[in-house]
Amino acid sequence: MGEVRGFGLTHYPRLYGPDEDMNSILRRDLKDPAIPANEKDPANWPPKMREEWTDPVASASQHRTDLIQGMDAIRKGIDDFDPDVVIMWGDDQYELFREEVIPPFCALAFEEMVIRPWVGRSRNIWHESDEKELRVKMDPDIARYFVGEVMKEGIDLAYSYKMREGGTFPHAFLYPLVYLDYHRNNPFNYTLLPISVNCYGKRVISNKGRSAFLGTERVDDPPSPSPSRCMEFGAAVARVAERSPYRVAVVASSGWSHAPLNDKAWHLHPDVDADRRLYTALVEQDYEVWRKYDSEELERAGQQEVLNWFCLLGAMEALGQSLVFSSFLEVYTFNSTKVFAMYE
Repeated sequence: MGEVRGFGLTHYPRLYGPDEDMNSILRRDLKDPAIPANEKDPANWPPKMREEWTDPVASASQHRTDLIQGMDAIRKGIDDFDPDVVIMWGDDQYELFREEVIPPFCALAFEEMVIRPWVGRSRNIWHESDEKELRVKMDPDIARYFVGEVMKEGIDLAYSYKMREGGTFPHAFLYPLVYLDYHRNNPFNYTLLPISVNCYGKRVISNKGRSAFLGTERVDDPPSPSPSRCMEFGAAVARVAERSPYRVAVVASSGWSHAPLNDKAWHLHPDVDADRRLYTALVEQDYEVWRKYDSEELERAGQQEVLNWFCLLGAMEALGQSLVFSSFLEVYTFNSTKVFAMYE
């Protein structure tokens, strides 16, 4: 019989850059001509948002400290558990899957990869060059096992043996590997089984995987899997992991509400209140709140990426595991609310 532990973390891209770049997404969106001038006026912003904006570098430095503490706690938990495989749910933003196919769920059954994480990206705080290589340990045999067993549970799980030509390894899986070795003294050498979740549904092709200014015309794509379906999927993965011969860490990788998806706040800040309600239910292990969450509610709050966490919560409910660590980072100018969690 296998053993399973659950973890949740963020893959916030701006963490790899300097503090002065951490609110760059907000600075970009403030240029949106569709946002009324009074909404752009900091005097009309929530108090904590004004505070962050007043001294953005100091606020970013504190946010970085909080993020590193969360990452360090998750890394220690993974190391203490010492898994044979890390199954990670993450979103693909027009990186691996495009017009050819958009699977609801897809296991990346790749061979071991060597990735250059900084090719085509901006400066990073470690001053690592484009030649820097990151080894990603993967095992197609393990992936085949889980895909086959999950399908026996009634979930049609797609799989991919190689990246499409011109594709890039999704950042939802890449950045956690970078951040879980933030101090550059503990390379992430666990076998990774990434599972892509179509979090962006209606916007994945129409927005080319990126956020768009308000009022941008688009044709909506078909929706993402529903929150309840993601919980069912997570539960199926948990059952398979529990009867497998492996020690399995299951990990949700994402921020929560994203400012550029929160239309009702003019793309200026995340829906912190909606995130807080979900987080309260997470802490209280009130799975019914999560199960009854619907897709429209999720999209109104800009919480599309939280679908990865619905998979995790479904797994933890199925296994009856207890939450032993969590943190909720309430921020307004740094794109998204960040949550960390660990179960046993």
